[in-house]
Amino acid sequence: MKDERAANSLPIYSESQRFSPWLAIIIPLVAVSSTFFYRGHMFETQLLISAIAISFLYLCNLQTELREDAFYYRFFPFQLKRHSILRSEIAKIYVRKYSPLKEFGGWGIRWGRNGSNAFNTKGNMGVQIELTSGKSILFGTQKPEEWEKVIKEMFADS
Repeated sequence: MKDERAANSLPIYSESQRFSPWLAIIIPLVAVSSTFFYRGHMFETQLLISAIAISFLYLCNLQTELREDAFYYRFFPFQLKRHSILRSEIAKIYVRKYSPLKEFGGWGIRWGRNGSNAFNTKGNMGVQIELTSGKSILFGTQKPEEWEKVIKEMFADS
């Protein structure tokens, strides 16, 4: 995996996704409720913190893109620059169902067992990339059928 590279080719397929809107509501609601019941005088501070948390979760955006030369990704605002995995670094790529909680402990940028990483926002479907180095990375997707079609077309000769 290398940092930002100039891509000469147009995107073959791309996806952009955000955290579930329910997550942006539930987390601050729990924080506000618990503070209200246990520390009533801190209620206004918790409302401000919750508003900031909702805004931050709204800004989070996982962007994935497949081009002829590489698979590109960025999880804004945690990754300001786009990262890439060269096609020559990809040993295997496929769509699979996974358990975010069991395999990675949740959603976001996650580190799982056996040195595998995940970048996900919601759901339980992902694009699994096994690298020639032996590491693996999973990128969550809300469009598994589309990814599967594009992967089969692009990597049919691999």
